[in-house]
This record gives sequence, structure tokens and C-alpha cells, in this order.
Amino acid sequence: IRGLDYTYTPLSQLSNHPFSFEALVENTGILSQQNVYLNYNVTGPSLTSSGSSSPTLLNSQDSSFMAALPTFGDASTALGNYSVDIWAQSDSTFSAPITKNFEVTNYIYGKDLGESNRSSRIVGGPNDDWHFTTRYEMYANEQLHGLRVYIDAQSSVGAEIKAVIYEIDTTAGSVSNVFLDESDPYTIMAQDLDNWVDIPFTSTVILNNGYAYECGVAGFQHPTDQSLIGTSGESLYNGEHRLFDINGSSNGTPTWYYVTETPMVRMNFDPSLTASPPVPCQANFSYIQNGPTVIFTDLSTINPSWSTNYSATWQWDFGDGNTSTQQNPAHTYSANGFYA
Repeated sequence: IRGLDYTYTPLSQLSNHPFSFEALVENTGILSQQNVYLNYNVTGPSLTSSGSSSPTLLNSQDSSFMAALPTFGDASTALGNYSVDIWAQSDSTFSAPITKNFEVTNYIYGKDLGESNRSSRIVGGPNDDWHFTTRYEMYANEQLHGLRVYIDAQSSVGAEIKAVIYEIDTTAGSVSNVFLDESDPYTIMAQDLDNWVDIPFTSTVILNNGYAYECGVAGFQHPTDQSLIGTSGESLYNGEHRLFDINGSSNGTPTWYYVTETPMVRMNFDPSLTASPPVPCQANFSYIQNGPTVIFTDLSTINPSWSTNYSATWQWDFGDGNTSTQQNPAHTYSANGFYA
């Protein structure tokens, strides 16, 4: 079953990207099957919805990729928990239904399968300092305020972790990650063990429609403390979930590896997590004085999580009635004094 990577979907994403129920259907019998369909039936808050694919002929041992229509979900979809049964049928037989569960949310975007049948992966410890991440696609512009993370009970009280996020650069020769932001270190407390915690970013991270991001949890190397993150579910493809050995502890070189287990790490768009809005840029400069002439050097920075599509302009006020629009201007003052 494909198209159910996201088990927790905020309404803002669902409005632009409804669920598509798809499957690879195979005829394993010895007879051809006429009019083979893929069907689904969704049940949820005060509604049921169903759909089917177009009929097709499947000869013995043949297979076909099918997508049932209509897709499910739009801006009017009610928040809450849903269940979908998916099965194939022909004129003479049908497959056993497969049941999947998902939730439509206000703010949470996730792909794990929840607390049941979970396992864990270490991210920090005496010999470990990993970034454990998973890929998220954006189908609408969002403001990311933090990550919701499941802390495994084997973690040490007092161990530190942090939230990290990268933008996935698909224009490079091979897909690479561009670091965007990280949270302040979060100290694990006793009440966090076997529980979800929200780790806020210090400022809002802007996510753009049509882009892909990789977010997760980073651990720290420590002589005694260890930190483990819950896992639940498996990847749909190699590279969906990854580990980053940031200090090269495993082979001497910082390296990305793919793993198959799904980290219990969810995006949280709840604005109450971070109080400060994203700061687009921060003005700063240095100067060298040579007699009445001062040479100014621009040291301003632009928040990488704000935008990758911008143009920069400069407006210098030298305090004596003169201005400049150059990036690194030089100005000669006509008299000694204090200028601001």
C-alpha cells in the first residue's frame, strides 16, 4: 500500500495534497481475472468515504499499479482519527482488506505508527553522537516552531539532545542536505521517559511549499549519559530516514547513512511553541579609521531559514547628512566629532 507515508497530517497540508490510496495488485492464481479493481473505504468523524480504480484485466502472474479515485481530504475535512480499509477485487474473487489508520490534525505532521510495537535507536552516548532524521515534503507554506519527539525509557535523565532541520538540495549532483537550524540543547527529565516531548526552535523556521526538508534529533557524546529516540514503522524507500555521523566517529569522516526504521519525530506547527517570529536579517558592520576617512565593511547576515529567494540592498547613514547605498562604502568626514 502506497501513499500513506504521513500518519499525522495537518489540515494545511491535506488541503493541497489529499490522500491517494494506491497499491500494486498481483494475480497470483492460474486463471485470468476480469475487471480487477482497487477499492477503499474511509471511516472517521461523522463520515464515510469510498472509491475505486478503473477496471483492468490481470492475466495469471501479472501485476498492475492501481490508484483509487476520488482522492480523500480537503480544507473541509474534520479533524480527528480515521481508518481506511483497502482491498482488491475482481468479478470472481477479492483480497483480504488491509487496514491503515491516520489522523488529521491542526499542527502535527508525522509519519510514525505511534507508541505500539515501537523500538528505539541511540543518538547520544559514550561512543555515539548521531543526527537521526527523516524526510518531509511541504505541500503548503508552513512556519515550523518545534519537533515533537518520543524519548525512549533507556535514555539517561540529564542527557541532552537537540532538534535539527536541513533543507534537501535536489539540484546538486547527488542529493545533499543544507543545514537550516537547530534548537537549544534539551535536557531529558524523568517525566520525559517513554513520553512525547516538544523541543522548540529558538525562532520560527520558514518552510516553503514544494520543498523537502529533513528533520530529526541530534545526540551528544557523553562518558556516561545516553539518549535514545523511539522508532515505529519502516521506510518506504532507502534514504527516507537517515543517520548523520557529524563528527566522523564511525569512519573518521562525517557521513550520512540510511536506515529503515521510522524515527518518532513529528513536525509541530503550533505557534505557541516559539514566541519570537523569524528574524529575516541582522545588520552588523566593522570599520577602520584613517584620519577623517572611515572604511566600513558590511557584516550583516540573513537567516537561512527565512528565504532562499531575496535581493540585498544597503542604506548607510553616516550621521553627518550623507548616505550611501554601497555594500562596503568609504566616507570622509569634514570635521571631528561624534556621529551616529
